[in-house]
Amino acid sequence: MNHSEEETQSRSHALIAVAAVMLFVTYLTVSLRLWVRGRMIHSLGWDDAHMCIALWSIINEVFYVLTHIFMKISLAILFLRLIIVKWQRYLVFIVIGLGTIVNIVSIFFVIFMCGNPRSYLDRVVTKKCVNSTVQIAMAYEQAGVTLMTDWVLAILPVFLLWNAKMDRRTKVSVGFILLLGTTGSVAAVARFPYIENIALVDDFFWNASNLAIWSTIELGTGITAGSLATLRPLFKRIAYHVNKSTRSG
Repeated sequence: MNHSEEETQSRSHALIAVAAVMLFVTYLTVSLRLWVRGRMIHSLGWDDAHMCIALWSIINEVFYVLTHIFMKISLAILFLRLIIVKWQRYLVFIVIGLGTIVNIVSIFFVIFMCGNPRSYLDRVVTKKCVNSTVQIAMAYEQAGVTLMTDWVLAILPVFLLWNAKMDRRTKVSVGFILLLGTTGSVAAVARFPYIENIALVDDFFWNASNLAIWSTIELGTGITAGSLATLRPLFKRIAYHVNKSTRSG
């Protein structure tokens, strides 16, 4: 089914709206992350640097996969700050290493699958790119590995906190904060049904807009959640001042 020009244009407006909201929220949360890490606890690290690069990359849809790489590396470094068990650390290195390799391969595939990148759109329309079956297979591979990485990082906090010497309230709080960093996987699942249509020339812009909307939501929620996971000191300070003002009142 081919959609009309008006329908396709409405999807572009939706994409612009989603991108604007995601950019605002991600810039806000990453800025708060840097303020907490830099001013409050004086502990800026490589995970913060990678998250900043991911934030810069999200501006351009071409860098969708690149954003994934830096976002996942940032989460991995955050986890490695807390993990001391060897097999858990090895698991993080293996999963992130595999994800990075697959994403790098995907970057080069997307750039050169139609030959000269300058003629990309013309070659898409004239069907002179790599076979659509290969395109879809590569897209599913990248999405599948990304989703697997999300779920490994989501399950890992269970093992991390199981034998930790913390009271139950602290365990729940820390576990929730760590799980925040993987909420982008929800949007990744919602994105799956649109992958198969991306290689179709007919209705290309409609299909590309739908995929781009969910891709933007996936990256935006991932960066936002990964930054919120570092804001515990700020939340504790706010709670302290709220309780103090309540008691004094």
